[in-house]
Amino acid sequence: MDICFYYCWAAFIQEITEHNEEINIYPYLTTGQWHLMHHKHSSFNYGLFVPIWDKVFGTEILIDAK
Repeated sequence: MDICFYYCWAAFIQEITEHNEEINIYPYLTTGQWHLMHHKHSSFNYGLFVPIWDKVFGTEILIDAK
């Protein structure tokens, strides 16, 4: 059951929210714009679900940064 739930999460929900630039619920969760900034600046924004570790380790780049 756990594997089925994780597959549904990873294949559908996570994929849709992480690669949709219109979804932005930062600073609560790392979705949409946050994840796409990681693709533009690969040394930043490693957080999978919450941005707290990027804040702690100094790897956070703000969404508004170019």
